[in-house]
Amino acid sequence: LAPQIEPVEAEQPAEQEADAFAQSLERLRNRVQVPPPALPAPLSDMELGQMLARWEERVPANASQEVLERLLSDEREAIAARKAGSEKSAAEQANLVAQPGTGRTDLATLQQRVQDSALPVAAEPGESPALTQARQLRRSAEHRRATQELALRQEEQATIETRQRLLDVQLQTQRRELLERTPRVAWLNQRIAERSRQQLEQQVQQAQAAESNTADAPPAIRELAQQNTSLAA
Repeated sequence: LAPQIEPVEAEQPAEQEADAFAQSLERLRNRVQVPPPALPAPLSDMELGQMLARWEERVPANASQEVLERLLSDEREAIAARKAGSEKSAAEQANLVAQPGTGRTDLATLQQRVQDSALPVAAEPGESPALTQARQLRRSAEHRRATQELALRQEEQATIETRQRLLDVQLQTQRRELLERTPRVAWLNQRIAERSRQQLEQQVQQAQAAESNTADAPPAIRELAQQNTSLAA
């Protein structure tokens, strides 16, 4: 005997996919319902220099090595995130450009699937009512899935221009932030190098002072002070 299909089991996968399509459709509509913002204006070299100078002013002049290194780490992480974001936005733009041709084919296929799944199930000879009901539930679930997917693909086709505009704004904004943040890394590296040099010079001066203070000390202590000076240098 063929295994009996429980009604819930028959419709569950298609219903889950229908729910997923419905959620994607809602997210898409929410995304495009607000008009896209204007593209960010290009930054000149002078503007970038002014922005860097304003950012530098916010960094305390006496910032410790630890603070500078933490700022450097934050900027590097932010730059990596913007680079990844811009690559993703560019890939999504490329996908949108390739969609119209294949999208029309998908729509025709989905429309036919919606029509086919709308037909009622006919009972097979000798088929139990429970099995007929299970097949009808599965057909209804497949119809809902096809209807939701068709609605999603139609909305995608209708909003291509808006989504391209949104992605363009997003991509240009990410690239602008990269231009703003990249000089900060070089500046922080320089500050950290200067701070390290200052600390080393201070250590050398302290060691030299300690050596001069041991001029009248026993030979063993003078030798130890000289070794400390050599290590500091």
